[in-house]
Order: sequence, then C-alpha cells, then structure tokens
Amino acid sequence: MFLGALVRKIFLLDILKGLYTTLKHLPREPITLQYPKERWTPAPGFRGVVGLIRDEQGNELCNACGLCAKTCPVEAIIVEAEGKGKERRAVRYRVDLTRCMFCNMCVEACPQSCLIMTPDYELAAFTREELQADKDFLYGPRQLKIYSR
Repeated sequence: MFLGALVRKIFLLDILKGLYTTLKHLPREPITLQYPKERWTPAPGFRGVVGLIRDEQGNELCNACGLCAKTCPVEAIIVEAEGKGKERRAVRYRVDLTRCMFCNMCVEACPQSCLIMTPDYELAAFTREELQADKDFLYGPRQLKIYSR
C-alpha cells in the first residue's frame, strides 16, 4: 500500500492522467457559440415565449374564451373580452412573462388553437414592465434585442 502511494508521488501518475484527458479532447471541434454573432437554434419541441396566431386572412383566432387564463397554474394570463357569441373578441390579452413558467398548458387548453410556443428565448429587459406581453407583442414578430450598457 505504501509502495503504491510512493510510486504515484514519484512518477506523478495523477497529473499524467489529467494531462492525458486534456490532450485527448484537444483536437476536437469547439462547441462554444460566439453568442451575439451566432445564435442557438432551438429543438422542434422547445417551449419559448407564448405567441398568438392569426388565420390566413389576418383575422384573430382568439375568441376570448379564457380557458388559457383558467389553466395557467401561475395566473400569468389576463383576458378581457367584448361582444357576444361569434362576435366575441379579446380586447385585452396580456401575459406576464416574469411569472410564466413556459409549461405549455395554455396552448393545450386553447380550443381555437390560436396559442403557440414560439422558439424565441431572449427575454432580456431592464424593467418588469417590459416583460408584460400585450396583444401587439404576442401577435407581432418579436424583434430580438440584446441589451448592453
């Protein structure tokens, strides 16, 4: 037992093992992305920011039934409607992205299939008010911003 420890200390076997591991990985391609210039492409099942979609004519599909707000476990969605029957539309649709867990339950509960989980993942903001997503944000193409000071 003592002899094995002495041989390890003399020949620095632990350091040589570490150097071997380092040298083994050295010729490989780096997997690091240079972030502002290169963007990560999310997988097909990625759940990013919630988004609303329109039909082919550009009409809103959301009939303000409120099922998305009822199924949201953290109550991050607020829907206010106007009109009756088939004329019912959402006047105010807001998602609090500071509370949203991106769980996809609102998308599954939507009977009109007007909610989707977008591949957007950049949610940098300086204030919480900037992370209150209204209808314009949810319908429109999101301009991905990188904030720097």
